[in-house]
This record gives sequence, structure tokens and C-alpha cells, in this order.
Amino acid sequence: MSNESVGLPFRLHAAGLLLPFQRAPVTARFIREETVLPTSVEQATKTVAKIGALAAAGKIGLDEANDLVSYRRAFIESKLGTETEQRLAAIERPRPRSPAFDVTVGGRLPVMPVRGDDHAAADANSAA
Repeated sequence: MSNESVGLPFRLHAAGLLLPFQRAPVTARFIREETVLPTSVEQATKTVAKIGALAAAGKIGLDEANDLVSYRRAFIESKLGTETEQRLAAIERPRPRSPAFDVTVGGRLPVMPVRGDDHAAADANSAA
């Protein structure tokens, strides 16, 4: 606060409350276990199982395990989404037409038969 009419204790208190919004705290996290970044969905799934085993054995913390698993899940979801988009694009791509199956429609519509009592009306219309 830059208002001089407000007392110094209130301004200091307000500045302390607003400081986290101006300068974000550094949240660096160090991973103790060396992990390999996955290149396929199968590898990421195996790594998730390994991380779960390490967390269950108490070799890594639960927060660290959750972070590592969430990175792998994000990779799996993005990889599957990309593959799905590629499959949809392949399906939606127009296929070239084969000349062997080229169908053409020609001719006129057939003449509809007329009921017995409509002959007089049909004759009158054809005569006109």
C-alpha cells in the first residue's frame, strides 16, 4: 500500500500478505531415484509399476511417487491422444475412387401405370 494516511504497521502487514502474489515461492523438488523418461506407453506403464513398488518399500516418499506417476500418466494420455488423432485422420481421409466400380445413372423415370378410372383424365390431359 502506498497510501501515507494508513499507519506503517498496516502497510507492512498488507505488503506481507501481497508478497506471495508478486514473487512466487520456488518449489524445486529433487528426485532421489534415477528414472528414465518413457518413450512408449508400455515403458511408461512399467515405470509406474516400478515407482509404486519403490513407494511401497519406503525407498521414495509418497509425494515424490505421486509426482513421478502423474508425469507418466500425462505422457500416456498425450501419447494415446496423439495416436487416436492419427487414426481418426486416417479414417477421415478420402479414398481414391476406383474406375472399376464407377457407377453412372442415366435415363428417365418410368411411366407410372394409371388406374382404370384415371384413363379418361389421362386422355384429356394428353389431348390438351
